[in-house]
Amino acid sequence: MADKFNKVLIIDGRGHLLGRLAAIVAKQVLLGHKIVVVRCEGINISGNFYRNKLKYLAFLRKRMNTNPSRGPYHFRAPSRIFWRTVRGMLPHKTKRGQAALDRLKVFDGIPPPYDKRKRMVVPAALKIVRLKPTRRFALLGRLAHEVGWKYQAITATLEEKRKEKAKMRYTKKKVEIKLKKRAEKNVESKIAKYTDAPSKDAVRQICTESYPAGASKCQSVVEKTANALSVSNSEAIQLLTAFHVLSHHVVYQNLTSPEQIVSIFPESFHSNLKNLITKILLENSVTWRNEALSSQISLPKLVDLEWRVDMKTASDSLSRMAVPTCLLQMKLQDTPCISSGPSESTVTMELSKETLDTMIDGLGRIRDQLSAVARK
Repeated sequence: MADKFNKVLIIDGRGHLLGRLAAIVAKQVLLGHKIVVVRCEGINISGNFYRNKLKYLAFLRKRMNTNPSRGPYHFRAPSRIFWRTVRGMLPHKTKRGQAALDRLKVFDGIPPPYDKRKRMVVPAALKIVRLKPTRRFALLGRLAHEVGWKYQAITATLEEKRKEKAKMRYTKKKVEIKLKKRAEKNVESKIAKYTDAPSKDAVRQICTESYPAGASKCQSVVEKTANALSVSNSEAIQLLTAFHVLSHHVVYQNLTSPEQIVSIFPESFHSNLKNLITKILLENSVTWRNEALSSQISLPKLVDLEWRVDMKTASDSLSRMAVPTCLLQMKLQDTPCISSGPSESTVTMELSKETLDTMIDGLGRIRDQLSAVARK
């Protein structure tokens, strides 16, 4: 939400109606948006030019009889005329209105740095949309010039220079795009053996087999990958390493949407292969993430538990022949090593009745404490 209001919206005023554009801009700056309006001399006013000129000349005659220096102030520049129109639609005498007015900037022409930034239009305020073709209109720049604005010619000269520079910049950009497309075609021919995989299943298998830590060091996996893609073993190792790094980046950076994964690839990457790899990574990311969580450094975990009650069959004392005993077998998952995955071990113990009672009593206390903590 903060980025939305920090972003500056640049509006090209050329071809817009004065009142409609001012109303929309006033509402947006009140909502907190920062707006810059350029080319105010190209704004249109509905009605013929002569009528609008008479209205503005009548406005110029309005002044304070006793002390004219106290206002009202009559702006001549098109940008200031537009600014005053917006001000009239704001509660500018309050702090809220003054803060909104501070978020508005207006310019005649398109000065730097706005000449190299994207400019927008407001469809609801365009003259071609809101005014019938037969209706007359006046240019704000001409009106300002007629009532005392002295910089119409200078602004026009600066605009011509800006358009020449923009034309040169656009021509250079087209040449760069053309060279980039040519370079992409040259690269495609060189990486064709990597992108033209025999099937989608082969790519899926390579991506899955490359996730374990020792995949690039396993000779069978390397040879299998090299045969599937018809490349050398060294190239297969590079491919497995790249897939391994990519899959781990997706898992540990918690990339869960296709847009996040696609943004990792360079723009020149093969589009179909990019989409296929993205789909495979999304399919396996949940499984890989669970494996990563289970393989964290921790104490051994209980996997399975088996027990049975038995009678002792061998003893030095006849009195102990009929003593019942409990045989308890626990299957534990040990802490995984870097070179191998998690391993399991089995622990078997013999418990007498007294030992078993003590153990059950201790486990009951643990259960009560956990329940008390869970209720808090």
